[in-house]
Amino acid sequence: FSTFSSLVCLPLMIPEFTPMSTYQIIMLLCAGVSATLGQFFVTSAYFHAPANEISIFDYTALLFSTLWGFIFFKQIPDILSFLGYAIIFGAAFYNFKRKLKESEKSKA
Repeated sequence: FSTFSSLVCLPLMIPEFTPMSTYQIIMLLCAGVSATLGQFFVTSAYFHAPANEISIFDYTALLFSTLWGFIFFKQIPDILSFLGYAIIFGAAFYNFKRKLKESEKSKA
């Protein structure tokens, strides 16, 4: 996905290229390290526990992205955003409970 996105955007970026500042490079590297560590720990979690018990926690990324957007960019979610959050979390929670119930039945 990243490679494809970069290749598609490259023709649009070349004419507007401006070098990044040292601060921007450091922030970009920090974002990359954070994303790599996050992916590593999520993969590790799936290795140590069944997917149906872990998957619900993947949706915390939505909470964190909303929180970071508010803190760092002063983005205030509107009512449709909160409706979307409720739908996503509701569906994830329903699926989590349903799969948990199914796994309990199969153990019995």
